[in-house]
Amino acid sequence: MSSNCNSASLNVYVPSAQNPWDAKKVNHLFKRIAYGVSASDTEQALLESPATLVDRLIDEALAKPLMRKPSWADDFEPADPFANEPRLEWKITYLKAMLNTGFRDRLSFFWSNHFVTGIPGYACASYMYRYTRALQTNALGNFKTFIHEIGLESAMLLYLNGNQNTKNRPNENYARELYELFALGEGNGYTQTDIEETARALTGYNKRDTRCSPLYFVENNFDDGEKTIFGRTGNWGYDDVITILFEERGNQIARFIVEKLYRFFVHPELPENPAVINTLAATFENNGFEIAPVLRQLFKSEHFFNGDAMDVIIKSPIDLFLSFYGETALTAPDDDYMANIFRWSRNANQEVLIPPNVAGWQRDKDWISSPTLIARWTYLERIIRDQFKANEEQFRSLALSITGPSNDVVYVSNTIVNKFLPGNLLTEQDYENALDVFKSDSVPENYYEDGSWNLDDEAVPKQVCLLLSHIVKQPEFQLK
Repeated sequence: MSSNCNSASLNVYVPSAQNPWDAKKVNHLFKRIAYGVSASDTEQALLESPATLVDRLIDEALAKPLMRKPSWADDFEPADPFANEPRLEWKITYLKAMLNTGFRDRLSFFWSNHFVTGIPGYACASYMYRYTRALQTNALGNFKTFIHEIGLESAMLLYLNGNQNTKNRPNENYARELYELFALGEGNGYTQTDIEETARALTGYNKRDTRCSPLYFVENNFDDGEKTIFGRTGNWGYDDVITILFEERGNQIARFIVEKLYRFFVHPELPENPAVINTLAATFENNGFEIAPVLRQLFKSEHFFNGDAMDVIIKSPIDLFLSFYGETALTAPDDDYMANIFRWSRNANQEVLIPPNVAGWQRDKDWISSPTLIARWTYLERIIRDQFKANEEQFRSLALSITGPSNDVVYVSNTIVNKFLPGNLLTEQDYENALDVFKSDSVPENYYEDGSWNLDDEAVPKQVCLLLSHIVKQPEFQLK
């Protein structure tokens, strides 16, 4: 990706004749905060102002109910605690939630790559459920509350060895990642001594009554001696660590988290203009580390809707597959088919809730290699083929929703291409190549010339299917 040359401000974007509120901007918004938007929903979105739409989407995300509690969530003594079926079931359920609930779980999934857990943190399925619940509950809430709650999740305590952290044998693993990965950034505002003293303050969360019951605090395992953290000395415990961290390092926390949100939602590189990040960080800190005000400011801004922010992020595998459904509005996958998407995402190097290590997926260019690119093409073509086999007519409906009734084959082909590919990156030859695919051999050329062809033609579903298969193999389709 190129450097970030976006010089637009965080002023609220107000449409004008020179900078209109159009389908391209709606698509941009929904590609970033959800998994795409259908043509019909784009028309509805255009009836709202950008700021009103952003507020509505964030308010809806805040009001979303949590995923339904599974039957095994409180089974603390499962017959087989190592059984994989409940964990697999929950990953597929969560994948469906991301597609169906949009922004709330787009964001909760972002946090799963920030507050990373995995095996052995998922030694019990109930731990995975409670961790996911914490992500959903706090995704748009208060970051201080979030970081406090996530550190006490059994999945996290096991994953980063908090369960082994006792006064006689302190374990520094969670203390180090708390500062390096979760709150401040590597080498930013803390010392090795701060890590060691913090580890002592975090001791005692070691006890569970059964194999899969939640871990809790044991007074006898807590180091009750004085500790000095960020220059403050006292008999600090877990709550004190979080309080001191935010009081003493609030500026660094705000900037670190805002930069990470910016790279995920706007551009893989930070803007050359430091005022954007500085202003967002100030908003974060001044609002007591509430996440929603930062995202409202960002998504309403001229900066977010600037052309330099569009089509510059490489889709992750999960993003690629889910956004295909979101943008086409083809029949949503049932549970069995979502299991296929789960496996295909895993084969393309992104397994739901299982980042590769505590640092998480590094995203963007790291998603693309020769094997993963072939996997992306292969699985998307499989989805298209299966959808066509199940219901050909939905491909005609897709074309009509994008173009309206038309007998202009060039207009229809180009408009469908522009729905799924960034037109500013395409050449005239790209459009001609797509048109050749769309025309297909099943329609005589003179039908296009004399106006006999239109979207009611019996060949149209196959034509749209072929064009989609062509589109998903274009390099530009990998971008959002």
